[in-house]
Amino acid sequence: MPASTIRAYVMGSFWAILIPGLNQFFFFRYPSVTISGFVSLLLALPLGRAWAKVMPKWNIFGLPLNPGPFTIKEHVLVSVMASVAGGCTYLSINFPFRRTDVPNLQLHMLLVVPIGLCPLTFLNSVISME
Repeated sequence: MPASTIRAYVMGSFWAILIPGLNQFFFFRYPSVTISGFVSLLLALPLGRAWAKVMPKWNIFGLPLNPGPFTIKEHVLVSVMASVAGGCTYLSINFPFRRTDVPNLQLHMLLVVPIGLCPLTFLNSVISME
């Protein structure tokens, strides 16, 4: 059962772009609506099965565009990709409400970026332990 297929990565990237984009669009509306990764979980299965029926069995760079029936592993991969990307970033929440000039934006980036990089320091300490 293949999991790492072109179909899984295309569908996962599609949901990983669409869900945060819609969340960002609806964030500034009242009442705000949040679309979770469960939407991709529910819609990925019928779309994957439709892809398996409609797409031809061509190869792109030696990888099959349609490797056969849509598997549960591909479904899980698509759902995980969409769920991980589904959140809203800290900068996009705070930036529109700040009415300041560019130097304060640089200060804000200086404060926000290290928050995202904190897990890398832990990962570095785990990898370098021997």
